[in-house]
Amino acid sequence: MHNVLTATCLIAFGQSALAQSALPDANSDVLTVRISADGVCHFLGDSAPCEQLGKYLLTKRLAQNRHLHIEVDRASKYELVAATLESLEGTGFKVGFVNSEPSTKPAISEGNYIGYATVADALATLKAQGLMPVPGINGEVSFAESDNKTTWAFVGKGDPAYPSAAKYVFASDGPAPHVEITMLCEASEAQCEKFRGDTRENVTQLSEMMAGDPSVKCRVNDVAMKCRVEPIRKQSNQQIYVQVGDDGDCSVDRVATACLDTGKKIRTDHPSDDPKVSVCAGATTKVDSVGKVLGALNEEFLTPAFGCPPSER
Repeated sequence: MHNVLTATCLIAFGQSALAQSALPDANSDVLTVRISADGVCHFLGDSAPCEQLGKYLLTKRLAQNRHLHIEVDRASKYELVAATLESLEGTGFKVGFVNSEPSTKPAISEGNYIGYATVADALATLKAQGLMPVPGINGEVSFAESDNKTTWAFVGKGDPAYPSAAKYVFASDGPAPHVEITMLCEASEAQCEKFRGDTRENVTQLSEMMAGDPSVKCRVNDVAMKCRVEPIRKQSNQQIYVQVGDDGDCSVDRVATACLDTGKKIRTDHPSDDPKVSVCAGATTKVDSVGKVLGALNEEFLTPAFGCPPSER
């Protein structure tokens, strides 16, 4: 898990929050998207199929909005929200679920028994029930039960905590939402302790983000999401160009920089503001080189556009 929140976990949180928020104008740093049960995403008086949301936003030149807030209709299925998150991969949006009531921060508790003797038993039973697996990174897989309250996350074989699982049960019957986490870990004691700590941190950070804490930011990675506490930064007008050469070499404003370090360099130079970042690549530049740069920028919550310095257009 390691600070990774699965899509189904996010969906259950979003559904329990019952977010309500007014749409901002097109020039706002925040773009609010409402996912309706019919598979249509609504935003700024416009709409698009949710599975094509990311592509549509890019064609409308809305990718410069710094934050994307998602409202989930109660009747929306988790497959729909997972598809929406997947469509946003690589767009650079900082994604969160809107909650207009700070007092509704979910309460968190831990259960004692996950319901199965082993992780393998739990996984086999969920598969036998015909539940759709949602893949994450490093082989992680998640399931959402039909009650729209219970979700499961299993670490992949490449994770040091393998085999381990976490069960999340969400409820909103009382004055505030509540989530109960139950964990089962069969790895070493040290890895299991880290797994449990990471799981608690994931849920705590997400609940703070939903409760309106602007310092908790998330970014989409495939159908998973990574969240962490970030300083609140203002958008600046300074323009920075990250150039990707045909040979795979990179530079930031003509200063040679390893492609995987481009995001770190910009963030080191701009710890308290978010400059405008444009990625410049040639027609013969390798796709994987551009992908490395986009990933490095995404790691630092920097939202890039594509463009080259005026002298090179």
